[in-house]
Amino acid sequence: MDIRPPAFVRWVGEAELLESLINEAKARTWVAEAEHAVLTLVTGERPMVMGGRDGIRFDVEQEAGDRMIMLEVEGRRVRVDRIEWHTHPRVTGPSDGDREAVILLKQSVSRIYELGGDRDGTSFGPDKSQPDA
Repeated sequence: MDIRPPAFVRWVGEAELLESLINEAKARTWVAEAEHAVLTLVTGERPMVMGGRDGIRFDVEQEAGDRMIMLEVEGRRVRVDRIEWHTHPRVTGPSDGDREAVILLKQSVSRIYELGGDRDGTSFGPDKSQPDA
């Protein structure tokens, strides 16, 4: 399995069109054969990061009984607030790791854009027993 820590790709601007951003991430996924994700940090900043072919291994820390996902970016360690969406280099559907991340972040839903998959992406939630949203 090729699961790597997140590598910073670039900052995402507020005015960027979602369709253009998705197309860029899919192109990067094709070239690098690696997942890409757009995150929102607690600071409000939105980085695009890259992992490995089979996933992104985020750092999980615990503070006062609360588990959180942390990201090292530009020499700073920042808490991740949300995984807005991410790509997969092939159609696999959400992984156990994808669902674990949304559970840690207390997200009800996230989205995957898979190369060769549904153009509109696939929404998924934390519960495996529920059909994908």
